[in-house]
Amino acid sequence: MLAPMSMDEVTAERDLLRAEFAAREYRMEQDMEALKLSKAQDLAAVGRHAARVADSERLLREAADAHRDMQAQLREAQKIAAERTELLNSTELALHEMTLRTTQNLQRQRLSQGQENGAAGSAVAETEVAALREAIVDFGDRVAQLTQPEEKR
Repeated sequence: MLAPMSMDEVTAERDLLRAEFAAREYRMEQDMEALKLSKAQDLAAVGRHAARVADSERLLREAADAHRDMQAQLREAQKIAAERTELLNSTELALHEMTLRTTQNLQRQRLSQGQENGAAGSAVAETEVAALREAIVDFGDRVAQLTQPEEKR
């Protein structure tokens, strides 16, 4: 049973209830502020991570594009190298054949002219050797040109 209370007791009870209510309300407001702050920090972190992911994706696309470009440049360089190698091989073969023919011609001339025409045959041979040397220099220049990088030509 409840005992009858005086007016002062009722007022004191009411003030106590109001104070308890105010204290609970203040604690809930503090908890809500803490949750709002935590939520804001979490959203900021999510935003930073999203920006980092977007930046990483952009860098990945750029790297893939650069890789594709480099692959194309590599294929082009390999094609040019193959062409130059083929040209160099054909030039070396032609030079070897020319040297062989000149050597054979010199031997034939020496045999056909014999000893009495030794001096005249020697002059012809020297002329052919000089021509052969010029051809070798020309082929050497051509090979040097082919081995230079594309920008220098």
